[in-house]
Amino acid sequence: MLCDLWLLSAEAFLRAGKLEEALKAVSEAENVDWTTHAGVWCLLGRIRLGQNKPDKAIAAFQKGLVTKPNDVHCRIWLAKTYMEQGHLEVAEGLLQAITQENGWDHASAWYYLAEIYKKTDRLDRTKDCLFYALELESTTPIQSFTILPRFV
Repeated sequence: MLCDLWLLSAEAFLRAGKLEEALKAVSEAENVDWTTHAGVWCLLGRIRLGQNKPDKAIAAFQKGLVTKPNDVHCRIWLAKTYMEQGHLEVAEGLLQAITQENGWDHASAWYYLAEIYKKTDRLDRTKDCLFYALELESTTPIQSFTILPRFV
């Protein structure tokens, strides 16, 4: 809970462009729970991207995936970073895995996959991904259903 509060603060600082403050908040979250919370590393990676340090961002995203291998947000940000660096094959592989597994309902994954298809002249697939991303975006709830308790 405390870790999530620090991450929420860091997210607000990041959106406001206050990278040093965001880094301090992530550092506090890291002190609370760095071994099991992939969000700590994902947010650190996003801060590193804001500082124009893509190699450090990739390392942070990969650390997040060590703590939680199927973390959708870490995988999407990692794919986006690879895509921006021109490593389209790696980014495409990550995004295809995300959209076929537990990230099938994330419109951003479908959007970035469409961007890769567009850059590689696969326009039919581009169109399909963009339409699916639009459909997902229009039906996305305010809060994810994953926060609800499960009774199985």
